[in-house]
Amino acid sequence: MSRDLNQYSKAYAAQPFEPVMVKYRRIRTLEMLGDVSACRILEIGCGSEPASAWIPVYQSLTILEPAEAFFQSALVQTQGFEKVHVIHSSAENIQHLPEAPFDVILLNSLLHELQHPDILLNALHPWCHAGTRILINVPNAWSFHRQLAVKMDLIPFPEFLSQANLTFQQATVFNTSSLKALCEGCHYEVQNALTSFIKPFTHAQMQEMLDKGLLSDNLLEGLYQMSSEMPDAGAEIFFLLTPAK
Repeated sequence: MSRDLNQYSKAYAAQPFEPVMVKYRRIRTLEMLGDVSACRILEIGCGSEPASAWIPVYQSLTILEPAEAFFQSALVQTQGFEKVHVIHSSAENIQHLPEAPFDVILLNSLLHELQHPDILLNALHPWCHAGTRILINVPNAWSFHRQLAVKMDLIPFPEFLSQANLTFQQATVFNTSSLKALCEGCHYEVQNALTSFIKPFTHAQMQEMLDKGLLSDNLLEGLYQMSSEMPDAGAEIFFLLTPAK
């Protein structure tokens, strides 16, 4: 699957309910990373808002963004930020990064979109030291809403590529086991694994409920907290990795 990054940027901007998922994705990321104030951070694929907008303190932040629209947006948003360096490239197509090795590498909502995610993961090794922490997250095939879709005969099995997956040019729907196998095969160790946010319905259905006032802030917070009670059924999988010894 050859990715059309311009089309992806447009589809992402129009995706319903994604701002809510982004909010809780960032909360989970910061919870798992802890204090990064002294860290050199590499963000791969910043999307519509770079990490400088939601990570309060860091030593330096390097952003690799291949999509033209997101790259231009990141340049505007980080203008005047002396500790931020924005590069228009994918990780696979760049050799030298001046801040490497990095203490933290962020791969938020990216690996499932790649036809060959192993190429990206292997490309990170030269930018790591022994203690580098890599935070990745991807949609969970065993999310509550996908399990419900199977029971309703809307999809044949949880890992099935739905129309929404195809719209966003997503190549894989990972479960925890398949994501772990990928990471370990690329010589990383999983230090922590969680899912996040119980999403009962599709993005479009959740947005409709939000628009009708049926989803309060308190209810959304409850859905986020519920993932600790339903640890396999959160909408997204989060792994914290380190290079294998």
